[in-house]
Amino acid sequence: MKGLAEQLRARRENKGLSQRHLADLMGVHENTVAKLERHPERALLETIEKAAAALDINTGNLFLEATVQCGKQLQPRDML
Repeated sequence: MKGLAEQLRARRENKGLSQRHLADLMGVHENTVAKLERHPERALLETIEKAAAALDINTGNLFLEATVQCGKQLQPRDML
């Protein structure tokens, strides 16, 4: 899940958003964004979806880009 954390952080920074601003867009506390960027494997899917929506990216694409970044090839069974 390291790739997901890196994708989220990179997307946030590319948009010029602070963790606090992203948290405001998501309707969550700033600590939630910090935790999401450190340990996305502990996050609820709903939180990841809120982050993706606030960053204007499809949740599936976010996971796909994170998987590619980690050098893993996504298999069709992984999409179920």
